[in-house]
Amino acid sequence: CRISGTHRTLKDMQKVSGVNRRNLTKYYRLLIKEFNWQIPVVDPTQCVVRIANNAGVSEKTKRTAIDILHKVKQQGFIDGKDPTSVAAAAIYIAGKKTKEVLSFKKIGSAANITELTIRNVRKRLEILVENS
Repeated sequence: CRISGTHRTLKDMQKVSGVNRRNLTKYYRLLIKEFNWQIPVVDPTQCVVRIANNAGVSEKTKRTAIDILHKVKQQGFIDGKDPTSVAAAAIYIAGKKTKEVLSFKKIGSAANITELTIRNVRKRLEILVENS
C-alpha cells in the first residue's frame, strides 16, 4: 500500500487479513527485505484527510491541520514520529483554532489510537506551533 501511496495502518491490514499483528509485521519485513523495496515514509498530511473524514471534521479544520503540519515539518518535529499520532494531534489543535468542538476520544477513535497518545503529541506540537 505504501508503494502505491495509499496509507494503511498495520491495524487496518490486520483487520482485513485476519493475521495477528506479530506475524503480519514479520511477513511485512520479510517482503521488504526479500524484494529490496524502498518504502517511502508516510507523511502525516496523508493521514489528516482519513482521520478527519472518519471523525466528521469540517474542511476548514482539515486545511488548518495541514497548515500546522507544514509549519512543524520545517522544524523537524515530524521526523521519526508516528504519522497517525501527529496528524491526530494536529487535527485537535486545528479544531481549537477554528473553534470546532473535537474531543480526544472522537479523534482517537477515528485515528484508531489512544486519547493519551494524542494528548502527549499535542503538548509538544502546540509548543512548536506557538513558536513558529
